[in-house]
Amino acid sequence: MVRTIKEMKIMSFREKSFWLDEEYKPNESVASDQEVDVVIIGGGFTGLSAAYFLKKEDSTLKIALLEKEVIGYGASGRNGGFCMTLLAENAMDLIEFAGGLEAARLAHKYQRAAVDHVDFMVKNYELKCDYEKNGLMTMALNPAHIEKMKEYVKTYNSLGTEAVFLDQEELHKRFHTEAFYGACYDKHCAILNPAKLCREMKRVVEDLGVDVYEMTEVLGYEEGERIKIRTASGTVNAKAMVLGTNAYITQLDRRFREFGVPVFTYIVLTEPLTEEQYESIGWKGREGIETSLRMINYFRLTADNRIAMGGGDALYFYNDNLNHDQDAYAFQVAQRDLLQFFPQLKGIKITHQWGGPVFMNPDWIPTFGRTGKHNNILFSLGYSGHGVAGASYSGALIRNLYFEKKSEWDGLFFQKYRTKYRMERWMRSSLMRKVTYEAIKGFYIYQDRAASKSLTSRADRDYYRAQRFKKPKD
Repeated sequence: MVRTIKEMKIMSFREKSFWLDEEYKPNESVASDQEVDVVIIGGGFTGLSAAYFLKKEDSTLKIALLEKEVIGYGASGRNGGFCMTLLAENAMDLIEFAGGLEAARLAHKYQRAAVDHVDFMVKNYELKCDYEKNGLMTMALNPAHIEKMKEYVKTYNSLGTEAVFLDQEELHKRFHTEAFYGACYDKHCAILNPAKLCREMKRVVEDLGVDVYEMTEVLGYEEGERIKIRTASGTVNAKAMVLGTNAYITQLDRRFREFGVPVFTYIVLTEPLTEEQYESIGWKGREGIETSLRMINYFRLTADNRIAMGGGDALYFYNDNLNHDQDAYAFQVAQRDLLQFFPQLKGIKITHQWGGPVFMNPDWIPTFGRTGKHNNILFSLGYSGHGVAGASYSGALIRNLYFEKKSEWDGLFFQKYRTKYRMERWMRSSLMRKVTYEAIKGFYIYQDRAASKSLTSRADRDYYRAQRFKKPKD
């Protein structure tokens, strides 16, 4: 059987993640020249959110959304599926980067509204995406981080949330492991299937009248009072363009290199747990979990009781190379961490493993704004792995910019945000992007190893100081 190029591309996207591995028929690509009000580049959470909010504000707008592959192909269809209130790496950093408590409170209020928006969309439009609002636990993996978790709780509550601290005794009631020493628990978080959410949002925006084109690669664009977007099969002319490509943005427009770098994070997925295996680990609350390490883990249960274990190492490739969806070393790190937390699962099979790029800056702060010679290019990006909620609500910010609409979000500190470390000139250089990223990551690893000294078990200390990131010999 000889398959067409389109059929081969459809087959290949299913290999990009467990979430994407379902029957799906993409829309047709752009077939001719078009005139529209707004063109949106990128069919992930950002692009779909922009389409939704713009069309809800003005139903007469003619909007075309262009996706190079299929809806949810990028980070939106490959992430862990955590819909959470977290901005920056933690609340203390958020206050620092925001420039004070009041600015941080507004930013946290926005992210809380983003989570609530996803909850509203799921319920109001009956989005079938395996949505479970079970909260998020940030786990201390060593005694040195217990106080850190208490500080998390205190600081998050100062921002207006209702976090609580769980000590090791309480965690032992919930999880059958000695790996967790304390936790910050935020009930205002959910887990979901991100690819299903994307496909359901595609349905919603199409019902509103948005034209969604898949398998449509943007070859470039020319700025002007009307922007001309070139594709292989037609030109789209628009009054305004929304860039919703996130980690892929530097492939389209290199000036966005100043905002961050695309970093690959990886996930391994187990076979469905047997009843005995599930009983052996506890976790009846089915919370999403992140760890207190700088080189974090994130893990959760799926609807059919698999464990998706993500994080561990995170890799940046020279010159923003995005052809690294598979990495045997990164998968080994994630699987080692899984068994470090739950050694009783030794021998469990890994059925899926995948990676994908997220767009990050050193502060883990997103940014949005407008740019271009005619100020008609709008963007939102840099979610740093926290984009399920933030990107899904970013359309509200895009809408406000497009219509010059006043709202409570006008004072958000991360409009056109750059890292406070003022690294723009360095970020333009491919060499300095690589050197800077590796230096920051090396410092993170050093901090994690230092904290592991507080562990009483010699085997645990050795794991975090020597075994965790051990690379296979060539």
